[in-house]
Amino acid sequence: MHKFTGAEADLAGTLYLNAACPLIVKLASAASAASAASANHDAALALIYQMARLFAGRMMTPADATAAFKETIAAMEGLVEK
Repeated sequence: MHKFTGAEADLAGTLYLNAACPLIVKLASAASAASAASANHDAALALIYQMARLFAGRMMTPADATAAFKETIAAMEGLVEK
């Protein structure tokens, strides 16, 4: 994960995360640890990414929305199966 400064250029399309959120802090700290490769870590990142896409207020094609929901469901299944 990368922290952006206000001086950085055009960030349109960038997902902004609340760095104070405990989940984001935990995921960021795990990104540098061996646990970053875990299935749960990957599933959590996929969920955050897909939820951001679905609620970004941008138009998605039906195929894109279907693919986002499929990946979201697969990530949730990965978390539950553990």
